[in-house]
Amino acid sequence: MNPGGNRSHMQRRKRKATPPPANAAKAPAPKPARTERPASPEQALERLRARTLDAVRELERLRAENELLAQRVSDLEREGERTPDVLLPFAETPETMRAKMDEFIDALDAFLALDAPSAPAPSSAE
Repeated sequence: MNPGGNRSHMQRRKRKATPPPANAAKAPAPKPARTERPASPEQALERLRARTLDAVRELERLRAENELLAQRVSDLEREGERTPDVLLPFAETPETMRAKMDEFIDALDAFLALDAPSAPAPSSAE
């Protein structure tokens, strides 16, 4: 023991628990441990049987959910292999669209040329 009443270096203060953030998902509260004892072995056996049936039902539910999810994954994988026909909802003809796209490309080229370092223009008389 420390004669001055001070805590030794081995003792530490308990920190206060900080509350979780408000947006954190709360986990379900654990079930409290049963402290009562069954009155008879028959009651203990009945409780065990009921808990076992609950576990079996939950396993069956999870298996069924797993089958549904596996089917959904399979469907999504199969859909990913297909390439749907792409129809663009433009009212113009393909030639008009091509002309507009060429104008857009020319505008982008002109814009990029403004940022490019000036280089000597290639001479056409060689």
